[in-house]
Amino acid sequence: YAVIYYRGKELSTPVLRKTRFPRWNKTYEIPIKKPIADPSNRTLRISLYDWDKFHHDKFQGEVVVDLAELLLGQRYKTWYRLQQQDGSTRNRKEKELGSLRLKVQCHEERILDSPLYASFVQLMLKAVENPSPKGAPLLVLLEEVMTMDRNSLAHTLVRFYIAHGSIIPLLDCLVSKEVE
Repeated sequence: YAVIYYRGKELSTPVLRKTRFPRWNKTYEIPIKKPIADPSNRTLRISLYDWDKFHHDKFQGEVVVDLAELLLGQRYKTWYRLQQQDGSTRNRKEKELGSLRLKVQCHEERILDSPLYASFVQLMLKAVENPSPKGAPLLVLLEEVMTMDRNSLAHTLVRFYIAHGSIIPLLDCLVSKEVE
């Protein structure tokens, strides 16, 4: 299994048993703090472990990704050589530790400062809390003018409404629109 560390937080992948070549095919979203030039904000560490039912899990190696090297909007599909925790690429037996393939993409979700979004936020919240008899015209309009795929739009909208404590009105609105 792998453990992802960023700014004191940890995310773990599921344990994959009986495989020497694990493949998780998982997506993790990690909000990156700014400024990225700050050393505490720029390092993402991924440690790999061999799960053991009866003993301590065995450390296999780790990858350290310097987030400052990633360009906004670019997708990276890269092999990283595993290192020991001291940063060396060799273990005690001088054998190669292996590699980890990562697909990474950095994107920024905010274009303007937060206060400039206040009117739009209120409009979005009102669209689901007090929907018109014809459904939620704002949501229909967003769907028609969107530049991202439907899954990305849905994911972004759900996160937006969860963050503002209005996920239930959104779901009520969507269900009533679907029933019509």
